[in-house]
Amino acid sequence: QPLIPRDTLFILCALYVVAVLVSIISPTSRVEILSGPIVAVNCMALVWLCLALVDSRRSVRRVVGAMVAAGVVTALVGFIQAYTHFTWPASTLAEAQAHAFTRSKPLLDLHGWMGVFRIDSITGTPDFLGVAMMTLMPFVICWGLRQRRVEGRVAALAVLAILSVAHVLSFTRGALVITPLVLLVTVWLISRKYVLPMAFGLVAALLVMLTWTPLRERILAIFALTRSSATGELDAGAWRLHVVPTAFEMMWQRPFLGVGSEQQVHNWPSSAGDLVPLTVPGIAPPLHNAYLLAGVELGLAGLAIVLALVFTTLIRLGKLARRFERRGELELASYAKAAFAAFGGLMLACMLYPLLGTYRYFWLLIGLAAALSRLERALPDPESPILYPAGVER
Repeated sequence: QPLIPRDTLFILCALYVVAVLVSIISPTSRVEILSGPIVAVNCMALVWLCLALVDSRRSVRRVVGAMVAAGVVTALVGFIQAYTHFTWPASTLAEAQAHAFTRSKPLLDLHGWMGVFRIDSITGTPDFLGVAMMTLMPFVICWGLRQRRVEGRVAALAVLAILSVAHVLSFTRGALVITPLVLLVTVWLISRKYVLPMAFGLVAALLVMLTWTPLRERILAIFALTRSSATGELDAGAWRLHVVPTAFEMMWQRPFLGVGSEQQVHNWPSSAGDLVPLTVPGIAPPLHNAYLLAGVELGLAGLAIVLALVFTTLIRLGKLARRFERRGELELASYAKAAFAAFGGLMLACMLYPLLGTYRYFWLLIGLAAALSRLERALPDPESPILYPAGVER
């Protein structure tokens, strides 16, 4: 394969790295300033690896299988964590416990919901665990619907159940709302005759989940746009809405270079004093919106690159699904459809979480889209005439 792939998605990834590097020329702060470029190069390398190594149906199958297997292992470790309440060394909980301000707080106050421990397993944060389970479900559904034997479909249902339980135990509010939409889109793309049964199944599952008080209150908390009567703090949904004007304020103050990669959390303006604890060092959270965060840290050019990367990937996956289907490549078409549904869910999740820097599945799906595109170009054109040597029958 060429050392530098000539692919639009890879070029956009390279431009994203350039935007990150430019943002650290004159940042407003320099707290671990090199971590942002290192992570960005790492993400581009993941896309490059997909383009270099994913060159056949078998390799695509192996990548998808590795993703799902890793998700199952992560979920199973999460079940152990739900019982033992262990702290993963590289996690937000470990960071919170290191601060004197939070060290005296009970574990379930730092990492729980209504007395229930939120699992993060090996992802480091419960939100990323929930989003990871959401990302993998379309691939399991596509694999399951392709199975002709009962054993295969039962295995798919078992894996889907494992991922779903881990998803619920992470108590990830945004992903809980987005996941039903992702599942419906997946089934609609694979076979529309399964959409109605899936819809009834999701409604039944929701009714069952609402009988568990912690989960019911967690889901209802998504729509709470007020301040908590107990603590006086903004609820999660309200906080995300109230920080939007602050994000635009920060963006307009430095529209070209931004505040610097991974520096936004250290540069909340004074106008955000009622939104984040500015007087407590290291406790202020980042913007929970990947698009606004890119605009604040990388400038408007960086935001434009991120938006171009997201929409180009989604459009390409949609086209690839249709092209593979027309060529009769049903397995590759199912991978493209699953990636389309998963990436569409991530596109929505980026409005609720800061996913770009540390959520690797975002970049892996971009690399998978680029690799699938190259595979599609390598297939023979079904509409082109086939020339046969003399004496050879068709």
